[in-house]
Amino acid sequence: MPYIGKEPARVPVTAADIPDNSITAAKILDGVITAADIGANAVGNSEMADDAVGVAELSATGTASNTTFLRGDNSWQTAGSTSASDLTSGTLPIARIADDAITVAKLANSINTDIATGPAALPKAGGTMTGTLTIEENMASDTQSTPETVASFGAKASSTGSDLAAGSGTRLELKIPSDNSPYTVTGTAIASIKELGNETNSSSALVFYTSGNDSTLDESLRIDSSGNVGIGQTSPSSANSLPTFLHIGNSSTTQSGIILEDDEQKWEIAHNGDIAFRHNTTAHFRVGSTLTQVVSTDLSINAGDLIFGTAGKGVVLGATTNVDANTLDDYEEGTWTPTVTSATSYVHNSGVYTKIGNMVMVRGQLDLGATSSNVAKIDGLPFASNTEFGDPAKYSPPSGLQ
Repeated sequence: MPYIGKEPARVPVTAADIPDNSITAAKILDGVITAADIGANAVGNSEMADDAVGVAELSATGTASNTTFLRGDNSWQTAGSTSASDLTSGTLPIARIADDAITVAKLANSINTDIATGPAALPKAGGTMTGTLTIEENMASDTQSTPETVASFGAKASSTGSDLAAGSGTRLELKIPSDNSPYTVTGTAIASIKELGNETNSSSALVFYTSGNDSTLDESLRIDSSGNVGIGQTSPSSANSLPTFLHIGNSSTTQSGIILEDDEQKWEIAHNGDIAFRHNTTAHFRVGSTLTQVVSTDLSINAGDLIFGTAGKGVVLGATTNVDANTLDDYEEGTWTPTVTSATSYVHNSGVYTKIGNMVMVRGQLDLGATSSNVAKIDGLPFASNTEFGDPAKYSPPSGLQ
């Protein structure tokens, strides 16, 4: 720099002589600043341009390629060459483990023992499980119209090639708790059983069991392969070959029935030698093998007729001993054509009749045109008459009627 007078002494420029922020990048020659000129931790993320550090700038051993990866110890390793000693605890995320990659052989012996016999063991060959067992399965489709199978139980034959007996099958027992032996007291059960002892016939029945206070499971209800329901009946059957039916009771019980009840009243259809229709505890109608009886109320037929299909049967009026003499067993209404045995011609002859039991009431018009004798017997009713009334030798009309 120019000066006047004596040249000043030459002294080096120090950092103190340079104002802050006075040296720009344009004043610095390329390649002048080296790594030694940069303080430790002086360069942060904000001072580095995006993608400024490439593979070539990394200080690592080994060869970088599309088949190697950079480990934490700055070494390039081939995929699959990592051993357990190369992994730091917690450094391998679960997403990096392929499904079914860990076999039983890879599990520690303590884990295998715990699964086999320890607290995590499942009763593979019989035993007791505690806690709540939840089994879930996703529906194959939200629009499917059939239920999804979430669990399947089955008993396997002990040998092949043999016909399994009728009644064999699979039973699921539901125990009830007890203070002394929990989960082991007989409760109820449900079973799927074979109906026929035939290996080629797979028809089955659904059977429900209950237990009294005797630790024995007894069949209570059965639905057979035809859809017939038996309550207290192990072989529901119909004497009239009905296609489907409800069979209640069996030969070992004397009573059975159906109860229909709401919050106000109860109707009962009970069998105890006969069929009784009861309202609450009062029987109103009974049907038996020899007697149908209206017990405590009037019989009302709102539509249709009361028909007696057997000749000689009818309505018994009040009698309990001499039934025949008190039975109204015949009633008939009709028309008839009156005839007279001595008539040779008629002007009018028509009439109607009403028959109640053995009494006939007639009404009509009879006008004779001519007669052949002075003895006349009216005939023509559609019933057999007492011939004595038409024979003068056997019957004499009362005085005043001659």
